[in-house]
Amino acid sequence: MAAAAAGRRAALESQMQQLLAQQATQTAQATPFLSVVYPQASAPLLQRSTAADLLVLDSSFNPPTLAHASLLSASRRLVPPSTPALLLFATHNMDKGAGAGTPLLDRLDLMAALADDLSDGIADVAHDRPLVALTDQGRFTDKLRVIQSLLAAPRSGEGELSEASGVPARVHFIVGLDTLVRVFNPKYYSTSAGSSSNSSSSDSDDGVANARTALSAFFDGGGRFVCADRFLDGSGTLGDVDQTLRDAVRAGVVAHTHAMHVQRIPDWTATPVADVSSTLVRRLVGEYWAAEAGDSRDRLMAALRSAVGGRVLDAVLARRLFSANANQ
Repeated sequence: MAAAAAGRRAALESQMQQLLAQQATQTAQATPFLSVVYPQASAPLLQRSTAADLLVLDSSFNPPTLAHASLLSASRRLVPPSTPALLLFATHNMDKGAGAGTPLLDRLDLMAALADDLSDGIADVAHDRPLVALTDQGRFTDKLRVIQSLLAAPRSGEGELSEASGVPARVHFIVGLDTLVRVFNPKYYSTSAGSSSNSSSSDSDDGVANARTALSAFFDGGGRFVCADRFLDGSGTLGDVDQTLRDAVRAGVVAHTHAMHVQRIPDWTATPVADVSSTLVRRLVGEYWAAEAGDSRDRLMAALRSAVGGRVLDAVLARRLFSANANQ
């Protein structure tokens, strides 16, 4: 397994210079950037797909956890069989800014490790290995556009659904509830978004109108969301997907017919890994490195193995990530 991990990382590392150069060029040309980086040369596989749907797990993956794996597995039950899957990391996200804390190569290596773990069935059932991709697009409307541009790239074969044929593929983004709340928050769509000045009533009205326009284009263009309920951090209060949708419809941010394109993962809070988060894993890893050898370290390792897939954990430990002496 160590040799396979080294080969996986070497393959990613060999792509980094080309990847960064491509991103710099497209950024300079104001062209949206998206690149499928794992497995190698896998973008054509996605382009040749005849599937009418694509499942996208969009997260910071810092690090990937068994909750990510379980979310993807549960989401597969809500889309047509054999729908291909993509693990997507955005180098710039609303509220979170540029990806920081974990070097990009390490982040992509962790995502590739999750993809390999998923192909082995760590979330109850084995599936085809998801692809790993990187984009510089923060808003989902922009992510949808760049993903569908990739799907619609020139290719051979018959039966593909693409923008070129007039029928865009449905792209199902798997998101956390906190992300869904941000998607429906008008402040991210107002003309003063990102401004440090106090927002006015007109800014709020502007944000609602802009949000409705953007989200209408998103859903009409094939965008979809898959989301799970979750307990809000530290409060014990259950955050509810359906209530979030009702609030957004009532506020005029999204039409009821479009809100129906958001699917709720049933019974998510009852799953064993529902409370697992990347924040929890980073804390456990930090405590593991700080602990002396013995029972304390053994307990922490047991907790980590119940929260993180085997290849992901191996990669974290090999690079001493999330420790005071992390190789960053």
